[in-house]
Amino acid sequence: MNYSNNHYNSSSILIITLLSCFTISISLVGLDSETLNTIAKISTYSVVVFLLVLNSYPGYSQNKIKIQFIFLFLLALWVGLRTMNEYGFGLFIQAMLLFLGALALSNLNFFSKISKAIFIGGVTYIFLASIHFLISPIFLNTNYIGACGLLFCVYFLSKKTKICYFLSLICLFFIIFSGTRSVLLGLFIAAFIYYALTQKNIVKYCLLLLLSILMLFFWQQGYFNYLNSDSFAELVLTKTGKRLESGRFDIWMSILSNMNLTDYIIGLGGGLDYEQIIGSKLSAHSGYIYILSSYGIIGLSLFILASISTIVHFLQKKYYYSFLLVVALLFREFFEVTLLHNSFPIALFFWAFLSN
Repeated sequence: MNYSNNHYNSSSILIITLLSCFTISISLVGLDSETLNTIAKISTYSVVVFLLVLNSYPGYSQNKIKIQFIFLFLLALWVGLRTMNEYGFGLFIQAMLLFLGALALSNLNFFSKISKAIFIGGVTYIFLASIHFLISPIFLNTNYIGACGLLFCVYFLSKKTKICYFLSLICLFFIIFSGTRSVLLGLFIAAFIYYALTQKNIVKYCLLLLLSILMLFFWQQGYFNYLNSDSFAELVLTKTGKRLESGRFDIWMSILSNMNLTDYIIGLGGGLDYEQIIGSKLSAHSGYIYILSSYGIIGLSLFILASISTIVHFLQKKYYYSFLLVVALLFREFFEVTLLHNSFPIALFFWAFLSN
């Protein structure tokens, strides 16, 4: 997310306005208003079309494709091949638009404008979240406040100015107030890895070794089993009013237990009706379980390869703030479905804005 050194000829206010419509839509999609939801989705898809048209004009495109987009393209194709119904076909169209929009945005020569657009989107998020917590609830799900807060918190942090540090702190407060445990835990783990990677080699290896030793210790002592026990679930429920995993383990086991070997390899198919498996109108509550169950190990492998390619790109370029954000989002994906389906604006932000 190092846009400060990119200076291009595109200075049109129209471009900033359209990109800002997209970054603002990231927050609007989560509001408890069907009208605003529809406007946000139309705005996002309109921006993708605009980017594709602009990408076809000479002088705007850099004409280079990063390896993560190759894996993302293969994933979109596989989503199409595994389509099983009309809804699944809609998911294929969305996946292909995600690839095309991300590719176009990564190729266009106006990244200094992207930075301004993200800033505008972040300020809009703070305004909306302030209304939600201080005046009246307007977000349909507070988990969305946590997800959006994560995007803009790390962005403001990367700008390294006093005002942006302050805005980043506000976003962090909103993440905490939202109670989004997956974001908080993902941010903590990503921050630890980020801190380790920015230290000298000896310190870096010692910190990573310490983390590995702690995980082995917890496993040997049976702490991981305790975290999945009924007694610990009851303790968390008593203290916080929520189950730690909110019933996700039961949902995941229900899905995986209905899959045979062939299903694990190629998936049950795009457009899968989880209500028939779970027995209630719930989602998979994990992007990885969702991809595995719908598109198999083949689809999940392509998603992981695209993600790893992005992480390696950040480490090579020393874009540690982008690394921090992408690792936190990938960890959050263990508990939510965001980066391929369900939330097109956040998915597009992940694959396009974070890939440069």
